Amino acid sequence: SHLKQLSSDISCLRQQVTTLTATVASLVEKRPSISATSDNRTPIPQSASPSYTATVLQRPKEPRQPQFIGPTRSAFSFSIAESSLTRMGIATNEPLSTAPSSTATSREATPEIAPEDETPSILSSGADSLSDFSEEEAIRLVEIYHEDITCVHPIIETLALVPNVAIILDLIKHPDRQSISLGTIGVKDVHILKLAIATAIITETRGKNEVSDKLVASVERDAHGISSEGEVDLKDIQILGMLSLYFGHTSEELCAWRAIGRAARQCLEMGLHRKQSLIDNFKTTESRNLAVQVFWVVYELDRRWSYGTSLSFALNDRDIDPQLPEPGNEYPYLKCLVAYARLCSRVWEALPPYGSSLQLIPKDTEDYLDFTAQNWLLSIPQDLQFKHPRLGLTQRTQTRQLQRLRTILYLRGNHLRTLILRHHVLTPDNLNGDIQSARAVVDIAKDSIQILVHLNETSDIYVKEQSIYHYYLLSALAVVLLAVCHAPKTFAEACRDSFVSAVELVKGFSRHRNASRRLWKSIRGLLPVIKSLWQRADKGIQDQRPTSNGLDMGFGGPQPTAAQNQDLSLDAMNADIPAPWTSNTFAFDMDFGPMPDLFDMGNDLLDLYNVFGAGAAGEHPQVEASADNFGEQGLSLWEIEEVSRHFQGLL
Repeated sequence: SHLKQLSSDISCLRQQVTTLTATVASLVEKRPSISATSDNRTPIPQSASPSYTATVLQRPKEPRQPQFIGPTRSAFSFSIAESSLTRMGIATNEPLSTAPSSTATSREATPEIAPEDETPSILSSGADSLSDFSEEEAIRLVEIYHEDITCVHPIIETLALVPNVAIILDLIKHPDRQSISLGTIGVKDVHILKLAIATAIITETRGKNEVSDKLVASVERDAHGISSEGEVDLKDIQILGMLSLYFGHTSEELCAWRAIGRAARQCLEMGLHRKQSLIDNFKTTESRNLAVQVFWVVYELDRRWSYGTSLSFALNDRDIDPQLPEPGNEYPYLKCLVAYARLCSRVWEALPPYGSSLQLIPKDTEDYLDFTAQNWLLSIPQDLQFKHPRLGLTQRTQTRQLQRLRTILYLRGNHLRTLILRHHVLTPDNLNGDIQSARAVVDIAKDSIQILVHLNETSDIYVKEQSIYHYYLLSALAVVLLAVCHAPKTFAEACRDSFVSAVELVKGFSRHRNASRRLWKSIRGLLPVIKSLWQRADKGIQDQRPTSNGLDMGFGGPQPTAAQNQDLSLDAMNADIPAPWTSNTFAFDMDFGPMPDLFDMGNDLLDLYNVFGAGAAGEHPQVEASADNFGEQGLSLWEIEEVSRHFQGLL
């Protein structure tokens, strides 16, 4: 009887455990359900072109730049001069690579930041501003996302998303109906819609704003929990890929790299990199094609953000099945990007190791990679081939979307060739050792500047997607500045027109975009250095003039010689000089002070160029050439090399 009682008790316990398990499973399923917002916010205007507020949410803790500054990162070029400042007796007070990530993220507070007392309530309210959108407005923004994003990176099928917009918004506004609709529409579909709308708003309003930030904040919270789930599905990867694209369009490349790295590892977990696992896990042709499409988008974005941050790839080419299907012919642009991303892997392996004393690529490797890059450009389908404006072949009737695709493919090819050849302008020795290759990389940089200027003159594409195109502009600027720094007699006049054109684009930057801050950070660190170098280089000629306390650019100091006036006009030198040129240059804050007007920053760039270029006209003291003696600018070669480190940050 005792055994029967125990058996009965065990049976009862089993039943209770079964019931409890079912209850917990039900609660877990309902946990992410969408509830209506309870705050009394005023809905945003529901017009065809809404005016979204430009206020940006303050994040509790901002990400920093990676401490590692590798050869493909923008910070690499500008860092070349950093170590020389101390040796030259010119020490700045800011560690250039450890400051809070004004260059790593655009999530920092700007002068337009919401008042501090409002920020906590925004962050703690959990408000979901998706409920503020009408169906018409949401569909319009999804269509913008299709035109501006998925035509380049088809991470989702936007045409399939449009019919679900009404259902999702209905669930948001009437949560009591979710039990009926959640059979086909889940929380992940809501997140996909949020990200599409948030990114579309960014491209339409040309920058981050409160509405897009609030939409993305709720997605981020759930995305952080994906790794703790029992298994992932394709929508998890799509959400992280879309999140990566959102960060990319707000110049938050480090966050984009993090997001796409997680997506890449989920691709491996799902077996998207192996043909057989695709066949086993995706039974229909439609689902299998979508999985292939998503995988290759993640693959090419993995390369893009790794190049932007100089941090390693998450997807290794050796792990990918050679028999893995590639995107179909309905995505010719994506097919081009897959081939480009594979080429990026080869170039990555060929770049000199970080910290290597010999910043050179073997000649045969360089020739092979450059030949392969040019072949990739030639392999682009005819419909996507760029019609160069200098040849008078520009098609005035091309659609905006087609112009974007053609231009970005051409710029990608130029950028990759720049990385392959840029070692020829990194040091004076490299440049003088192969002047023909140095001219080649400078010509490529000048060509990229010309293309970007033409794009800005003929469309609104550059203005709407500044973060995408700044990447190529700053890289080209760095190559030109490095060449002029190391060989002003050869490149100063030849590059002047291209440089001035690029500066005009800089003046059109949004002063709160991350590229503007990155450029300002680099310039501000260099201006005191160049001021001091100019003083030292000019000492030999100042003996013929009245003695002075030293060059005070624009503050009554000694004036340049007549020869130097060819490149440095007195008007430019005596104009209103921004704060970095004052005598208190070395005491600026860690955050580099407020961003200057972009017109002033453009003038600073021109002044910088003129200081380097003046070496072509100056009559500096001549001494015997040696590793420690004077180079083309009257400066020691090690000084020139170290100054140029700053400019590598833009490559």
